[in-house]
Amino acid sequence: LQQNSGDRFIYKNVRLLSGQDTYYTKTGRTYWEGGEIQGTVDFICGDGDVFFEGTKLVMTRKGGYITAASTSTSWGYVFNNTTIEVSNSSFDKTFYLGRSWKAAKTVFLNTTMKAQPIAEGWAKNMNSAPQVYGEYNSHDASGNAVDVSKRKTYFDGSKDGSTATLKTVWNANDAAKYTLSNVTKGSDNWEPNRLTVQVGAPKISQDGAEVTWANDASALCWVVFVNGKYKTNVTQPVFSLQGIPAGSKVTVRAANSMGGLGQASNELVTLDANVTYHNVSVVPSAGGSVQSSVTGTKAAEGKSVTITAVPNAGWKFAGWTGSSASKVNPADAAVTLTVDADIDLQPKFTAEGVTTFQAESGILNNATADNNNAGFAGDGFVNFAKTGNSSISLPVYVETANSYKILVTYANGSGTARSLNIQTANDAVGQSHSFAATADWTTWESDTLQVDLPAGASYIDFKTIDENDGPNLDQITFVIVSEEERTAIAKPMSRTHFQYTSQTRARLFDMKGQLLRESVGKPVNMDGLRGVFLLQVQSGMQTERRVIRR
Repeated sequence: LQQNSGDRFIYKNVRLLSGQDTYYTKTGRTYWEGGEIQGTVDFICGDGDVFFEGTKLVMTRKGGYITAASTSTSWGYVFNNTTIEVSNSSFDKTFYLGRSWKAAKTVFLNTTMKAQPIAEGWAKNMNSAPQVYGEYNSHDASGNAVDVSKRKTYFDGSKDGSTATLKTVWNANDAAKYTLSNVTKGSDNWEPNRLTVQVGAPKISQDGAEVTWANDASALCWVVFVNGKYKTNVTQPVFSLQGIPAGSKVTVRAANSMGGLGQASNELVTLDANVTYHNVSVVPSAGGSVQSSVTGTKAAEGKSVTITAVPNAGWKFAGWTGSSASKVNPADAAVTLTVDADIDLQPKFTAEGVTTFQAESGILNNATADNNNAGFAGDGFVNFAKTGNSSISLPVYVETANSYKILVTYANGSGTARSLNIQTANDAVGQSHSFAATADWTTWESDTLQVDLPAGASYIDFKTIDENDGPNLDQITFVIVSEEERTAIAKPMSRTHFQYTSQTRARLFDMKGQLLRESVGKPVNMDGLRGVFLLQVQSGMQTERRVIRR
């Protein structure tokens, strides 16, 4: 049994294993990030405002209860992006999301139910009727919506005789206020997720008899490892190699303000400080990668170094750039140099004649290349992360600098619109694009937008916004935009003069990207709406948007 009594608790990647009352919350605010809680009966119980982000919940008996809240605070238990599982498949659809110990407030948002509760979802009360029971966007392991049509709404049978009729199946508006900021901020504006962010991996290099790296104000200290074993902590971004033999392998990890360690740095193989070394800079470029026979970023004078350009599938090697390019044959994808000065080489790649590029071939940051949802083209698709910043840098190639129409193929079976920021080398800010929900995760649709691209190879970056999840991306296809089309797209859309046809689809979103209303062949009905909205009208290959204030 784990019990916390106080305020401002943080649990990150913590695993609690027990039976009944595994985790007892008595008072205060608590933040869970990741981790796992297992149990049988009321295994998360008690008072306080607790926000669970991405936590796994495992039921280990038949007919058990996940929660038993006794809530005297404003929010109670809020589960976001959690996953529910069972330890034995026979327990599936036999347990409950919770029962009210006393005036319970419990909310499940964006839950992945690998195992599902009994059809009613919620059990009858223990002592008094609940105040808030809510469930929004529950889906199974494949991303399909869970059937919530039989969820319980009337609660009685309490020891104190109280009853309640609640809306237990929520829409996006109902769920919108249950954010981490609202649940945990209190009167002191506590932001626990800022304390759990790990400091990025430093890039280390050898400078004479020292290992150095850039300073980071977010780091409490740095932890140094030599040959895979802990060596020391340092508070400045420098580590002396005194007593460390040449050929040793050094890595460094930054510790955040709570002491949590971030990702390890690059591995540095230490060099003899009495030998002359030169920098070796080999930088990949859009359309491929580059390999070097050098371990690290320095090579001893007189040593032979081999550098090889490796194009992506569908791309071709097209020569070298950099200060050392004049020393190599521009037609050779693999070159060898004898080190007598710093080496600086970058390959060039082309994809002439190619107009379709697969998302999974891009550089992924906190995203994965998956193939579990049928219907995609190529080898797979990109799945953005549910939490944190997530992005893909997709290499593309055009022969002339111009405006292009991008046809983006995606799937979004979440039930609500999801947005991405799309940025090119010619656009310092990028543009936000909302991808409407599709029927499921195996239904692939296409949206069109306009971008400006430089000639040759470059990247198009697709980034999640405000650490929210994005759609699954399959591929992009583009064609040059004619002068007439460029002029037409630049014109502001007019509700009174836009010509709707049977193929015209209009969508209305709130400013968070949530789809509110949709129509085909006619304008969206905005009766009863007040506020600021984004209207998107798509007809064929042309998409137009504008902000509407009512």
